[in-house]
Amino acid sequence: MIVPGTLSKAGAVRALLSGMFLHLALASGVALTVTLTQPAPLESLSPQGDVTSVREAAAGARFTFVNYAAGQLTLRDTGGLYRIAASATDYIPSPAAPAPAPPTVQIAAAPASPPASLKAASPPGAAAGLGSVLGSPSPPALAPPSDDSSGPWATPDKVATVNAGLGKPLFGDRSFWKEPALMIAQRLGLGLEGRTKWETSYRRYFSGDVSDPRSALLGGGAYCIALYADAEDHPTSLLIAFANDGDYKNVAYVSSDIYRIDHPVQNAYRYFPGKSRDELSKEYDDDVNSFEPARAAEAEKLAANLSTLFGDVQDVSFGSDAVTRENMQRWDWNGVSFLLTSHENKYNLLRIVPTALADANGRTERIPRDEISAKLSGAVEHRPNGDIIITQIPMADQGPKGYCVPATWERVLRYTGVPGDMYTLSRIGNSQFGGGTWGSSIAQQLDDTLHDYGRHTEFLTMDIIDSISLRAYIDNGIPIFWLVNPLGYAPSLQRYSLADRDKDWDQWKSLLDASKTEEDKEQDSPLGDNTGHQVLIIGYNPQTREIAWSDAWGRDTRERWMTMGEAQHCTLGQYYIITW
Repeated sequence: MIVPGTLSKAGAVRALLSGMFLHLALASGVALTVTLTQPAPLESLSPQGDVTSVREAAAGARFTFVNYAAGQLTLRDTGGLYRIAASATDYIPSPAAPAPAPPTVQIAAAPASPPASLKAASPPGAAAGLGSVLGSPSPPALAPPSDDSSGPWATPDKVATVNAGLGKPLFGDRSFWKEPALMIAQRLGLGLEGRTKWETSYRRYFSGDVSDPRSALLGGGAYCIALYADAEDHPTSLLIAFANDGDYKNVAYVSSDIYRIDHPVQNAYRYFPGKSRDELSKEYDDDVNSFEPARAAEAEKLAANLSTLFGDVQDVSFGSDAVTRENMQRWDWNGVSFLLTSHENKYNLLRIVPTALADANGRTERIPRDEISAKLSGAVEHRPNGDIIITQIPMADQGPKGYCVPATWERVLRYTGVPGDMYTLSRIGNSQFGGGTWGSSIAQQLDDTLHDYGRHTEFLTMDIIDSISLRAYIDNGIPIFWLVNPLGYAPSLQRYSLADRDKDWDQWKSLLDASKTEEDKEQDSPLGDNTGHQVLIIGYNPQTREIAWSDAWGRDTRERWMTMGEAQHCTLGQYYIITW
């Protein structure tokens, strides 16, 4: 125990932070003053603890110590709260001397605006809760490359040449696998997507319209960029999604409006695009017909520009088994492998991974059964209010497309230590143009993949969603794939608009009590015709008779609660798990 206001407190905190680049001193007998002894990456925190921005704090900056938990130091000054991750101990400030100007690179540049076949239509609107991002392979259970153990990892001139050719300042003055991912994310304009005890991810979507053009990279245009890091915030992989049949021209919005016109539901949320069904159908057909020529032209340009930067290409395969494996083009540079996947009628993806992972064809280390069981059980939180909930499931934001199934699968695969990303999963599951996938299809296709990692899919039968039916899974850290009618969210979302469940428990309970009188009426009111939506059941509360579910729509939807009666009303009766 650390006792406030004593030297033992300073000594204990100093021991916790041994090796870090700061100095602690007692102030006013109780508060600890923290002084940075070298520049450091500093995350600004909202009152809810979310990262709102990141900057480099100067040496000599002083803060008040708040706490140190889970390897992260929280500080305060008059401007607010901040956090320095433990991985910042590896941070090396850039040299004071200005970097040389980037040399001229002969490379096929992207046009000032995308060609007509690649211009994205402005979305008719933004669905509530939709955020940004794509998927990525699970962090590999492989050590980072060791070629930067001494001396600079690449000359400043070479780094400048590569960054100029890429079109983005992707690389810094040290190994990509040693630099804090937070700093890389800042350079690329990515936001924090999620953080668990085992990994961190940063993601961003680019809509492709005039106000948010696709990110210019290698002469192509990226719709999505995602950066993945391990528990110490060291990067493990980066995925860039160029033209793909999910994000292309925001086609999911068009197909959603067509569906809603064909299946009107009273009080259902829908866009009002000001277009007739015939106009929407023509727009959709034009997008489908223009996609493959645009994708193929972009793939050719990406490959040519990568060869200009990194030399000869290798034709390789990447994926842990026959189902996930794809043919790719590979270029290597200083412990970094660039893997370009150009899949006809599907996508252009660029994965940036350690050369060790590329050499292993994407195969990561299998986590033993006892170890994965202990890991997942340790992810279960028992709260004073009676909540029993899984808290360490990674987020994979499906973005503005119908990828609820692939994105949800990606989340659980990463959670259980199996490689997978939503784009590969959309191909395996035969997702429609713009999205739409059967979860059972992916489950069947991935049978061999899961078997190789000591896992399998198990379909469940639950007549009633209650504590008894959920306990055996949630208590062991096993989330449940759940197919629902999203129109059934309405009562619970209404409660969230009236009370904060985390901060005002008494008001939330009073709203729950009031809702019980409405549940019988809801059971007699059909939800109407609507598409199914896949989410995860991640918790339950036997005292309040609630269940927790998680959507693949970003951090704001990682945990939500509804009554068991409401869950019973909106369920479509399909449940399954990944187990061992």
